[in-house]
Amino acid sequence: MIGVAIIIAAPMSFFVNRLWIDNIPNQVSFGWGTVLLGTAMMLILAAVTILSQVFKVSRTNPVESLQYE
Repeated sequence: MIGVAIIIAAPMSFFVNRLWIDNIPNQVSFGWGTVLLGTAMMLILAAVTILSQVFKVSRTNPVESLQYE
């Protein structure tokens, strides 16, 4: 799901930001490197979130979980 989101959002963000930056007087440099940096940061955040939940679940005792059901 994260890969599909990247495939859809990365090109869209590039073109939308390019249109936006072209219409302002004080332009900054913007390219695919910026999009790739944002994508890498999002992947790191997703990995940290998923791994933290996996470690949290792996440390729980399944017997305690089944007692409450």
